[in-house]
Amino acid sequence: VRLLSEAEAIFEELKLPKRQFTCIKNIGWAWENAGDYERALEQYQQALELARRIPYAKGEGVALSYIGIIHLQQNRYEQALECMQGALRIQEREQDRDLIPNTQNYIGSIHLQLGNYDKALDYYQRSLASYEKAGDPPNMAIALVNIGIVYERTKRPREAREVYQQALDISRQ
Repeated sequence: VRLLSEAEAIFEELKLPKRQFTCIKNIGWAWENAGDYERALEQYQQALELARRIPYAKGEGVALSYIGIIHLQQNRYEQALECMQGALRIQEREQDRDLIPNTQNYIGSIHLQLGNYDKALDYYQRSLASYEKAGDPPNMAIALVNIGIVYERTKRPREAREVYQQALDISRQ
């Protein structure tokens, strides 16, 4: 964290705001991995403010996603959903195909936690389609497992078994 803070100050002095953004975000990530979610949240919010100020749309979407993940980890589902939906809007506008499916998957997970099974299924299916389009088998398997969880919770065991089998088949490839 100390080295990242020093690098962040240097990038600020050199007027390299995107690199400064990356340092701030990575400081947040370090705090998150250390289990200090409040400090992580502060850093991610600082990164979000910088991204909006310079402006840096991709960075804004990334920061909103990270803030949403913190809220999700802390069971603050409504706040997590608001952040993730904002991130998804930006990612779709910027056509950020790398981040869209992950954000869709997180939105599905939030809806699952809230008991909004139809919405969870919709977002998981969107993420699956995005992962398929990207040719990303490991994440396709994850999306299928998530779809299976929705099927289990909605008392559809046959459909759950089918998608679990698909996930297993993909993971064996």
